[in-house]
Amino acid sequence: MSKYKYDIEREVKISSYLYKAAKQALELTENFEKGCLYQFMASLVFSAFAFEAGLNEIGERAIPFWNELESIKPIQKFKVLGGYLKLPIDMSRRPGQTITLLFKFRNTMAHGKMENLSGAVATRKPDIHPSEIPSLKTFWEEFCTKEHAKEALEDIKKILESLRSAAGLPTKYFLETLGAESFQSI
Repeated sequence: MSKYKYDIEREVKISSYLYKAAKQALELTENFEKGCLYQFMASLVFSAFAFEAGLNEIGERAIPFWNELESIKPIQKFKVLGGYLKLPIDMSRRPGQTITLLFKFRNTMAHGKMENLSGAVATRKPDIHPSEIPSLKTFWEEFCTKEHAKEALEDIKKILESLRSAAGLPTKYFLETLGAESFQSI
């Protein structure tokens, strides 16, 4: 039987864990560009997850009816939260445009289906080895780049900071802090 007891409370910020996973996957590509498809893919998927989790964390604190919005899509949540906080949202350019592409990518990954591609490819060489012919690529294959992964991380952080600020929540280090824990002897 224990002699000592403690009351423990712990806040776990899933958005921070997901953001760090996205960031670390991208950091693994620091010195490489080729052969990093899976790291870029992981970074982009975790960025989408981090963004939605961040929306939920802000929404739960800012909007009394947030739980009623659980079933709507992340982009709709973003628009509702931005509208409620009177924060203008422009989905036609960065950072809003990044969110649109990020969730198109995320949905393609989450609901993956086989695709059959066909088309013509032009080259400047008359006689070319089959291995040199450029491959046709899907949207998601084209999207899995270092540039898109970097933009996603930058833009989700920028948007979440703006939303947190508009909601009166602290913005400094919010994605780097995993949560808090406290305990008291009883």
